[in-house]
Amino acid sequence: MHLRTAHIEDARLLYDWANDLEARRMAFSCAAIDWAAHIKWLEKKLNDANTYIYIAMEDNDPIGQIRFDVINHAEAQVDIHTKPNMRGKGVGSRIIDLGVHRFFSDSRVNTIHAVIKQENTKSRCAFKNAGFKDIQRKSINGVECILMIKNRMSN
Repeated sequence: MHLRTAHIEDARLLYDWANDLEARRMAFSCAAIDWAAHIKWLEKKLNDANTYIYIAMEDNDPIGQIRFDVINHAEAQVDIHTKPNMRGKGVGSRIIDLGVHRFFSDSRVNTIHAVIKQENTKSRCAFKNAGFKDIQRKSINGVECILMIKNRMSN
């Protein structure tokens, strides 16, 4: 498995993964994503120096994406989606691990935050397997979440 930088040509792929029923159920906004809004969002993200989006590839097949949004000079938040038929196969933690290494190499950020719905045990497990630590439980808009972090020094 390796990572490549995302491009606008990945729009349909990212759109389909983000609109998958399970992905929507685990997202903080469960509503389906509109195509036009997605294109506008992706163009903005791809042109934002504080956003890093990587596509995970296995044998020339895209199997997931990982995105880092820099919050400030020292912190970023991570988001991941895997191809629906790849879930439960252990690729999530591999994508996270590769993504974290690449992001720490590409940026000056020291801490990565993952905010995960408490019920999303698969995602929590993937982040834990990639070296993230549970920090606290919190409620975001009435949704119970777990905040997990990984520091550059623990990488």
